[in-house]
Amino acid sequence: MVVYKNEQKRILTVWLTNEDQQNTAYMASLQPLIREWSAQKYLPVIFRSGKENLEENTSAMLKHNREVTVRREMEREKS
Repeated sequence: MVVYKNEQKRILTVWLTNEDQQNTAYMASLQPLIREWSAQKYLPVIFRSGKENLEENTSAMLKHNREVTVRREMEREKS
């Protein structure tokens, strides 16, 4: 687990490995921490490692987003 604390934006970012996610006791121990951070007016954001290919999925997402942007631009030009 890696935790980043952004004081200015009041965000706590937690990055969990696949191993962290498999440990049920560890995952349960996060709940009180999340409540504590929330009570201190922080927004806890949890990121979980996946099992898919990061490079392929990122590339597909960027391609999709670009296609959506181009479609929207074309629709605006038509209007």
